[in-house]
Amino acid sequence: NWEKEFIAENNRISLKINDPHKKETKSSSVSILSDDYQRIIVDKRNTVDELKGKLAEKFKLDVNNFLLRRGNARGVEIKDSTMTISGAHLFNGTTVHIEIGKPSRPGEYRLIFLLCEYADDDEDIISYNYTELFELPCDQDMKISDLKPILCKRAKEEKDLDLDPQLIRIGEKSGERLGRICKDGQKLRKMNLYDRKTIAIQRLSQPETLSADSVIVLVKCFDTIRWTLSNFQEIVVDRNEVLDYFAERLEEKFGIPKAHIEATRTVAVYSFSKLDLLEQQWYKVHNSSYKLTDGPWYLSVDGVMFIIRDNRVKIRALTNKEKQDMSGDNWKSVSPLHYGSSHSHYRYERPKERALKINVKKREKDGEKNGDENDNSNGNGSGNGNGHGNENGNGNAKDESTENDDERIIEPIC
Repeated sequence: NWEKEFIAENNRISLKINDPHKKETKSSSVSILSDDYQRIIVDKRNTVDELKGKLAEKFKLDVNNFLLRRGNARGVEIKDSTMTISGAHLFNGTTVHIEIGKPSRPGEYRLIFLLCEYADDDEDIISYNYTELFELPCDQDMKISDLKPILCKRAKEEKDLDLDPQLIRIGEKSGERLGRICKDGQKLRKMNLYDRKTIAIQRLSQPETLSADSVIVLVKCFDTIRWTLSNFQEIVVDRNEVLDYFAERLEEKFGIPKAHIEATRTVAVYSFSKLDLLEQQWYKVHNSSYKLTDGPWYLSVDGVMFIIRDNRVKIRALTNKEKQDMSGDNWKSVSPLHYGSSHSHYRYERPKERALKINVKKREKDGEKNGDENDNSNGNGSGNGNGHGNENGNGNAKDESTENDDERIIEPIC
């Protein structure tokens, strides 16, 4: 009857749908009003499952081999197909993007996995090469030890890349560097997951065993005479151990007696310069009862870079020419990171100070130009009859409130 039809009409909405069979020629962030989108009328009370069935029939697809994203190709995946269309925040005019692939389930996240390798060692910084491998839906409760064999199998299938589950580590990509390393016993949810989060796979030369308190640090040795830095060494330390334990590991790696080792922590691995060592504070690590998690370093994450030196050799003073040579190429902005075989070194560019020019202009005093004329024309016309131009009986008509009022204009020179 007409009442049911009225209710049905009130719940009908129009959705914009892309044709999954057409190859995308435009950026995923392009306006949703593209000609590649079609309109479909649905009842917002229906479930997402029913919507997928209608789309599968329209585009001749297997309902289990495509997923829906809200908005565009970079939008949020609609994972719970049991909710209603309106419950999935699909309203009249909303764009729904069809993507061929296995849909994720509630509790799963589509993660992008990259192969991470150390780049050719730079004298100052530590940089990485990243190569995108594949995208994979992963359950947030999966353990890292269970994920590794899956990743190795997928890498072989898609990239013909031979990886050994015992010879890889999984870590978070933090900017351009490799951040927190995930231990085998941990679950994926520890990585603060979200869709399309980038996860790095790093190959190892030998198996490693990391505990929940293990931290991987990168260390370079500073030659205080030549003003050069050695190649970095990876060192696994326990964050709860004291600095004297750290000193023993450094002595093993670099051959400097731990009683003569001094160390400093760099603020940013990707923008470090040897000139920073002129301002760094050096600390002895021998016979220290402080923990690595305490001051002055407060070590809590992987990938931090330390510089060590032998305090038996004084730091040679640099000549002006050496300082200029070191600073010439060290503070440049480089193009952003691109996935692939290439890599970029980001360098912080110190902002130039701008001079300020301050001009002080005096505001013209009221009545300064026409004061005499006003006094003559006013005569005895106002006030309390005392023959003065001011109602308080004062003979002068100047404005004392603006006598010393200066206007200061600040003009920056760019």
